[in-house]
Amino acid sequence: MDVSKFQNVANGPVFSYEKNATDQRVFIILKRDEVGGYEPVGTYTVTDVDENISFTEKKVKNLVSVLNGKRELVDLSGETDKRLLFHRKPKDNDSDRTEIIFYALGDVGTSKENAVLILDEGDV
Repeated sequence: MDVSKFQNVANGPVFSYEKNATDQRVFIILKRDEVGGYEPVGTYTVTDVDENISFTEKKVKNLVSVLNGKRELVDLSGETDKRLLFHRKPKDNDSDRTEIIFYALGDVGTSKENAVLILDEGDV
């Protein structure tokens, strides 16, 4: 048995998330610290007020899975008729944060801003 795999499972995932207590459209991205607790390292904020929050939470779960190095994600294509695109904003020299803007693109028209992911780059 590979002991390192057992230790990783015993310690839990490196990244997790929680809902913001005051704003249902904001999810806090957390990273496990040295003592086993979790510290905030970013936020995922939904800007599309028409998006169902339970669908948003599934997207956040997939993002956290990617941060944890998992390749198998939950297929959400059956729950939407839109494609999700993203753009990483150019980094400001004075900031250690990464900002990614997500856009939803339907069958017609232009894309619409859907969400903003902000991560403290030193922690990710």
